[in-house]
Amino acid sequence: MALIAAVLPFEHPQFPALSPDDVRERLLRLFPVDRETRFLTLQRGLAMFDQVELFPHAFAPIVDAEFADSAERAARGDTIERGVRADERRYRDFMARWRPERLIFSQLPLGAQRDYLTMWMRSSFVVRRQFARSAKSMVTITAYSMDALWQPIGYRGPLIEGTRAPA
Repeated sequence: MALIAAVLPFEHPQFPALSPDDVRERLLRLFPVDRETRFLTLQRGLAMFDQVELFPHAFAPIVDAEFADSAERAARGDTIERGVRADERRYRDFMARWRPERLIFSQLPLGAQRDYLTMWMRSSFVVRRQFARSAKSMVTITAYSMDALWQPIGYRGPLIEGTRAPA
């Protein structure tokens, strides 16, 4: 739920009368993350994402994914170690700016949640960037599939009859 609120501007006065609960309910109908094993990797990613203190650590799956792309990284002069140091620096800057009492994403203030999501999207590691962008895309796709958001953005609905997403 906190991720949904971090992605969408519910606090903006022109944002439609939707709640994070509305979007969550719709998201789980479109992407049954909580019920289907094909979403297991996403579930694990969400669990890791929620634990803020894990961000500066380069765990094996993250490093392994980077080695798969190591030739391109080497050509740019990048190294895994440089990426780790850059993410550690991002994390220190985040912690210095927000000084959170709790290191759980869902318990951070909204501004810190948005900065944390941005930190993941700017990570030196492809896996983190892909995860953050995928999670953000799922929320955005879900929101834009909801009729309540169509009028404010000037969308008149599906051009082809019968293509409307199920309610």
